[in-house]
Amino acid sequence: MKYLLLSFFIIISIFFVACEEEDVKPFEGTWSGTYTGDDSGTWEATVKYSSDDGVGIVTGTVTPSSGQEGNTISGALGSDGTITAAIGTTDGGGEWLGKFEKNDASGTWKGIDDSSGSPVTITGTWTGKKN
Repeated sequence: MKYLLLSFFIIISIFFVACEEEDVKPFEGTWSGTYTGDDSGTWEATVKYSSDDGVGIVTGTVTPSSGQEGNTISGALGSDGTITAAIGTTDGGGEWLGKFEKNDASGTWKGIDDSSGSPVTITGTWTGKKN
Protein backbone atom coordinates (compact mmCIF):
# COMPACT_ATOMS: atom_id res chain seq x y z
CA MET A 1 0.00 0.00 0.00
CA LYS A 2 2.90 2.33 0.85
CA TYR A 3 4.39 1.94 -2.66
CA LEU A 4 1.01 2.42 -4.31
CA LEU A 5 0.47 5.68 -2.46
CA LEU A 6 4.02 6.84 -3.26
CA SER A 7 3.52 5.97 -6.96
CA PHE A 8 0.26 7.92 -6.97
CA PHE A 9 1.94 11.05 -5.58
CA ILE A 10 4.80 10.80 -8.07
CA ILE A 11 2.39 10.52 -11.01
CA ILE A 12 0.28 13.44 -9.77
CA SER A 13 3.44 15.57 -9.29
CA ILE A 14 4.62 14.86 -12.83
CA PHE A 15 1.16 15.72 -14.17
CA PHE A 16 1.07 19.07 -12.39
CA VAL A 17 4.59 20.03 -13.48
CA ALA A 18 3.81 19.15 -17.11
CA CYS A 19 0.53 21.10 -17.06
CA GLU A 20 2.11 24.10 -15.38
CA GLU A 21 4.82 24.44 -18.05
CA GLU A 22 2.27 24.16 -20.85
CA ASP A 23 0.11 26.89 -19.28
CA VAL A 24 3.07 29.32 -19.16
CA LYS A 25 3.67 29.15 -22.94
CA PRO A 26 0.33 28.02 -24.41
CA PHE A 27 0.65 29.74 -27.79
CA GLU A 28 4.29 29.03 -28.59
CA GLY A 29 4.86 27.74 -32.10
CA THR A 30 4.08 28.53 -35.72
CA TRP A 31 0.69 29.88 -36.76
CA SER A 32 -0.72 30.59 -40.23
CA GLY A 33 -3.91 31.63 -41.94
CA THR A 34 -5.60 34.06 -44.28
CA TYR A 35 -6.74 37.66 -44.21
CA THR A 36 -9.58 39.28 -46.17
CA GLY A 37 -11.21 42.67 -46.58
CA ASP A 38 -9.90 45.58 -48.62
CA ASP A 39 -6.87 43.35 -49.33
CA SER A 40 -6.46 39.59 -49.01
CA GLY A 41 -3.74 37.01 -48.73
CA THR A 42 -2.00 34.69 -46.33
CA TRP A 43 0.00 35.17 -43.16
CA GLU A 44 2.43 33.17 -41.06
CA ALA A 45 3.83 34.03 -37.65
CA THR A 46 5.92 32.48 -34.91
CA VAL A 47 5.20 32.98 -31.21
CA LYS A 48 8.18 32.66 -28.87
CA TYR A 49 8.52 33.38 -25.17
CA SER A 50 11.70 34.94 -23.81
CA SER A 51 10.66 34.37 -20.17
CA ASP A 52 7.94 32.74 -18.09
CA ASP A 53 5.91 35.96 -17.72
CA GLY A 54 3.30 34.71 -20.22
CA VAL A 55 4.02 37.41 -22.82
CA GLY A 56 4.95 36.09 -26.25
CA ILE A 57 6.93 37.78 -29.01
CA VAL A 58 5.20 37.54 -32.41
CA THR A 59 7.13 37.80 -35.68
CA GLY A 60 5.95 36.88 -39.15
CA THR A 61 4.88 37.97 -42.60
CA VAL A 62 1.75 38.80 -44.57
CA THR A 63 1.71 37.91 -48.25
CA PRO A 64 -0.92 39.62 -50.45
CA SER A 65 -2.77 37.56 -53.08
CA SER A 66 -2.13 40.38 -55.57
CA GLY A 67 1.54 39.48 -55.84
CA GLN A 68 2.66 42.74 -54.25
CA GLU A 69 5.53 42.66 -51.80
CA GLY A 70 4.56 41.36 -48.35
CA ASN A 71 5.04 43.03 -45.00
CA THR A 72 6.31 41.96 -41.62
CA ILE A 73 4.19 41.36 -38.53
CA SER A 74 5.82 42.13 -35.18
CA GLY A 75 4.28 42.55 -31.78
CA ALA A 76 3.33 41.04 -28.45
CA LEU A 77 0.92 38.32 -27.41
CA GLY A 78 -0.48 38.71 -23.91
CA SER A 79 -0.89 35.83 -21.50
CA ASP A 80 -4.64 35.88 -22.26
CA GLY A 81 -3.98 35.44 -26.00
CA THR A 82 -4.60 39.06 -27.00
CA ILE A 83 -2.30 40.16 -29.83
CA THR A 84 -1.24 43.71 -30.61
CA ALA A 85 1.14 43.89 -33.54
CA ALA A 86 2.35 46.22 -36.24
CA ILE A 87 2.27 45.40 -39.94
CA GLY A 88 5.14 46.82 -41.97
CA THR A 89 6.86 50.03 -40.94
CA THR A 90 5.64 52.80 -38.69
CA ASP A 91 5.49 55.14 -41.72
CA GLY A 92 3.38 53.03 -44.07
CA GLY A 93 2.24 50.15 -41.93
CA GLY A 94 -0.81 49.20 -40.01
CA GLU A 95 -2.02 47.22 -37.04
CA TRP A 96 -2.94 43.60 -36.39
CA LEU A 97 -5.28 43.03 -33.43
CA GLY A 98 -7.03 39.91 -32.20
CA LYS A 99 -7.09 36.88 -29.99
CA PHE A 100 -5.26 33.57 -29.95
CA GLU A 101 -7.04 30.65 -28.34
CA LYS A 102 -5.84 27.07 -27.90
CA ASN A 103 -5.36 26.25 -31.64
CA ASP A 104 -7.32 29.05 -33.38
CA ALA A 105 -6.74 32.76 -33.83
CA SER A 106 -8.75 35.63 -35.32
CA GLY A 107 -8.97 39.38 -35.36
CA THR A 108 -8.94 42.55 -37.40
CA TRP A 109 -6.30 44.42 -39.35
CA LYS A 110 -5.90 47.98 -40.60
CA GLY A 111 -3.34 49.38 -42.99
CA ILE A 112 -2.52 52.11 -45.48
CA ASP A 113 -2.64 51.57 -49.24
CA ASP A 114 -0.59 54.22 -51.00
CA SER A 115 -0.28 52.44 -54.35
CA SER A 116 -2.44 55.07 -56.07
CA GLY A 117 -0.30 57.94 -54.82
CA SER A 118 -2.98 59.02 -52.35
CA PRO A 119 -2.92 57.07 -49.07
CA VAL A 120 -6.17 55.24 -48.25
CA THR A 121 -6.98 53.33 -45.06
CA ILE A 122 -7.83 49.68 -45.71
CA THR A 123 -9.28 47.19 -43.21
CA GLY A 124 -10.35 43.60 -42.85
CA THR A 125 -10.32 40.46 -40.75
CA TRP A 126 -7.91 37.54 -40.32
CA THR A 127 -8.15 33.96 -39.11
CA GLY A 128 -5.61 31.24 -38.51
CA LYS A 129 -4.59 28.03 -36.82
CA LYS A 130 -1.61 26.68 -34.97
CA ASN A 131 0.50 24.45 -37.23
